[in-house]
Amino acid sequence: YMSIISAKSIYDFKQNPQDFCIIDIRGKQAFLGAHLRDSHNASDISQVISLLESNIYSPPPDYLPPR
Repeated sequence: YMSIISAKSIYDFKQNPQDFCIIDIRGKQAFLGAHLRDSHNASDISQVISLLESNIYSPPPDYLPPR
């Protein structure tokens, strides 16, 4: 999964928000209190992996994994 996880700038996010999957790793109550629009809550590694394996996230069409 590390090949699809990367750090991006806020500029990249503002230009193409549809290309991002925001994963909020705080606890459920904190997430329910306030979170970024369209973000997903996954408070432990198994939930993050489950999210990445699901159909919720798909890389942008022009995504090429590193070689």
